[in-house]
Amino acid sequence: MAKKNVFKIIKRLLQKRCFHWLIYLSVTGILIACIEVFGLRKILATNHVFARYPRSFERNAVSVDEYRASTPESYSSRSLALELRRKLQLAEGTPDLNVTFSCHSLGVVKDCNGTGERCLQDELPADLETRVKQLAFGENLQVPVRYRDVMRSFAEQIPGVYDVIIVTALSSNHFKESQAFLKSLHAEVFPLLSNFHLVMFDIGLSTEENTQLKKHCRCTVVNFTFEEFPPHFKSLKCFAWKPVIIGSVYFKADVVIWMDASIRFHLPDAIPVMISKAKRQGVVLRHNPANAASPYYTLKQMFEYFGDSPCAHLLFDQVESGFGLYHR
Repeated sequence: MAKKNVFKIIKRLLQKRCFHWLIYLSVTGILIACIEVFGLRKILATNHVFARYPRSFERNAVSVDEYRASTPESYSSRSLALELRRKLQLAEGTPDLNVTFSCHSLGVVKDCNGTGERCLQDELPADLETRVKQLAFGENLQVPVRYRDVMRSFAEQIPGVYDVIIVTALSSNHFKESQAFLKSLHAEVFPLLSNFHLVMFDIGLSTEENTQLKKHCRCTVVNFTFEEFPPHFKSLKCFAWKPVIIGSVYFKADVVIWMDASIRFHLPDAIPVMISKAKRQGVVLRHNPANAASPYYTLKQMFEYFGDSPCAHLLFDQVESGFGLYHR
């Protein structure tokens, strides 16, 4: 019942919107890193009871110097797995799923032994440390130093560290829409928070719009330097910039809240509740029961890049990326 009530609050909090399927393709880093790492359906579905681990893994907001050292190399797979285990213990339980299919039963797995072809993983590992190694320590999954330096430069433009950072990005076609967004934030959300900051990334505003934003937003405006990233970042509807922006501010706050400019607040009191929930379980994302499984609207090359067969993800529904909370 509590779970249904939370969903109703979130449903009423956010306006109903129709997302183009490209939005689901845009959350590559977010969905794989957050949904698969922090929400392994295979683990959550079985509703295991995990041993409690010390809360020493919860860290306070870090300095820029600490941010420089916050790379996958600075953590061990075991420490990350232990933290994930603790988060799963604190997360709401989910009912058991009666899974009646597998990649093999669906006939989509071929024997690649001895053929020289890459064997795809047809079942996600139940062992947390194994999955963490796959997602956080693979050589092909490391962000190159030159891009980390740019992300670091974004973070250094944010004055100080905070309990909560609200972050979004704007281009000219959403500038007018953002004015209602800011009014809603200023009137409904700001009074409920303390030690927080609003960061808005300019991903295509005119000079005049940028000036007006800085004057009225009560925020830090950061210009996203597309020329320092691969060419496809300039195609805004690919949304490659979104996980980079979230990652840039991630270590400047205890909780990062991403909000699209179309978000309006009808039940602002739910924000502190969701912040507390994010601190307990790591990630809060909006899920619509009508959403299809991820493989239906995701390029198969996405899964294959991670070494997975798309059918191994059929248990995972899509989640909406326009609003999300991420606990460091």
